Amino acid sequence: LATIRASTWALSNLLKKIDKFFMTVVELIPILAKLLNCTNAEVLSDTCVALQHISKQEKLIPSIIEFK
Repeated sequence: LATIRASTWALSNLLKKIDKFFMTVVELIPILAKLLNCTNAEVLSDTCVALQHISKQEKLIPSIIEFK
């Protein structure tokens, strides 16, 4: 669990500079979607922050919506 927490935190911080790695971000959406099922509050919080950073980029919103 500690590794998942640290990884999620790192992802949320990396995604602050999202415009520099568009394709990588699109590939991370399925991982973030899985992390939304975690019951740990820290993981959920960091996952939501990461998704917030992604949603700031209008060109990525369709990728989030289309993910199933």
